[in-house]
Amino acid sequence: MFLIAAVFAWWSASALAGDWPQWRGPDRTDVSKETGLLKTWPKNGPKLLWTYQEAGVGYSGPAIVGDVMYTMGADDTSEYVFALDLKTRKRLWSTKIGPRFRNGYGDGPRSTPTVAGDLVFALGGQGNLVCVKKADGAIVWQKSMQRDLGGRMMSGWGLFRIGTRRRRSFDLFARR
Repeated sequence: MFLIAAVFAWWSASALAGDWPQWRGPDRTDVSKETGLLKTWPKNGPKLLWTYQEAGVGYSGPAIVGDVMYTMGADDTSEYVFALDLKTRKRLWSTKIGPRFRNGYGDGPRSTPTVAGDLVFALGGQGNLVCVKKADGAIVWQKSMQRDLGGRMMSGWGLFRIGTRRRRSFDLFARR
């Protein structure tokens, strides 16, 4: 089972100083602006603060805004985007994205949600893109990369391409 472990003290509610609203951080550089971080780790690693046992399977990373962590996981049949309260360590909401992606490398979603303003964007392993409200997970809109946008699976890993070989980009969706 895929476990989400909040292992760094800066992820605890008392130590949050900056947000990490998307994959690779606020500037997409993998560089944290946090101060006071460990220069070297103790022999047995940093102290484990808590583990969330109900995340499901998948390869999603965390997006953290304020005292809430947004991530994704899958149960036996479906993939979800969900929000966890970092103070209470409880799930605030969960929204179904689509069917569970299955393959020999491991099942479940492969992306990290992106938080922008009052919205959260998440892409499931089968190319189901959803925009939900940050407050309650209510669906604002959803699209299938395959059905709605003509995308196709590029590999067994769960990557999608939209467009032709000559045009390797796609139009971004309006947030509202």
